[in-house]
Amino acid sequence: MSESEVKIKLKNAETMVRYIMAHFPETRSNDKLLMLFYWEMVDKIPMSREFKQAFLKRATTPETITRVRRRIQQEGDYQPREEVKRVRQARSKKFREIFSGQKTLM
Repeated sequence: MSESEVKIKLKNAETMVRYIMAHFPETRSNDKLLMLFYWEMVDKIPMSREFKQAFLKRATTPETITRVRRRIQQEGDYQPREEVKRVRQARSKKFREIFSGQKTLM
């Protein structure tokens, strides 16, 4: 993905998150609810009412899970495949280059 494609994708995500928070004030205080709205409205993932209720009541946020995974892997345990490491490192480098010193996405 090129630098401009990354910026566009992030800008689009920011635009949609702002839209959701502006039109659904309850998402401003509930990250899980914001995720559900985003996944359903933007990513077009169909979800049953039962899934939504269970997710809001019991699910650990994806951010918590990925942060814990990163910490475990930084400690040297349960490493991903080498190709995945390379992709993650390249993506991280690209993000740092694109956004170093910038306050806004575009």
